[in-house]
Amino acid sequence: MGVQLKEKVARLFLILALSSAGLLQAQEIIKAPEPDSHYTAVGFFDIHVCHWPKRPLLFLLVFSSYQFTNVAAVDVYFPTGKLLARIDTSRFRIVQEKGKPEKHVYMQTMDVPKGANDGWYSAIITMRDGTRYEAKDLVAIKSMGLATDMVPVSNAEDIDMPSVLTWKAVPGAKAYQVFIRDIWNGETDVLPSTIVGGPVFKVPESLLKKGGYYMWRIQARDSNESVLLGDFNHGSLSDWSKFSIKE
Repeated sequence: MGVQLKEKVARLFLILALSSAGLLQAQEIIKAPEPDSHYTAVGFFDIHVCHWPKRPLLFLLVFSSYQFTNVAAVDVYFPTGKLLARIDTSRFRIVQEKGKPEKHVYMQTMDVPKGANDGWYSAIITMRDGTRYEAKDLVAIKSMGLATDMVPVSNAEDIDMPSVLTWKAVPGAKAYQVFIRDIWNGETDVLPSTIVGGPVFKVPESLLKKGGYYMWRIQARDSNESVLLGDFNHGSLSDWSKFSIKE
């Protein structure tokens, strides 16, 4: 018997011995519990179909976890079972909520592939000990229009202190997220991502300052938290609009 054949036979006997001893078992995939299959024991998975200015229609792949130190890989699959992408877990945003442990949020964009279909997309989360979890998201590939007719109008100068920010309702949008940044202060966020149900945002007192220079934009979305669709299925993000407030 040749050396290579002897090695193959030896490996086969070792595998059989380990299997019979219960030491070698295929890792079963632990599926997310019903009814909301976005949530697993190790994290949350979602896909957004995004219309952003001057870009093709995008997939935004999202996975967040408190157990980030133990996550080895997150692989996302088409409804057919074909691999769509592996989320880059070396890039993340840290979320620290009061009274909760640190959470890492991984977000990755990619053009919607040609021929991509509606259906249940899945993520297989592999932990460092080999345990695997499956999460699912129902995706409908649609494009939502951008928010327009924003008031204050873009590049408005020395306006009175605004009490509201408004825009034209976007067809199909059921919720909006408003973002405001302080340009004088290095374009830092001055407003946590706030969800509103219609095209009007009431500006909190003391949020904006006299003499300030700000930029703001609007995310329109088809839903706000759904058992089937996750946070939302498809949405859009307007261009930044700038305005200054008189002293």
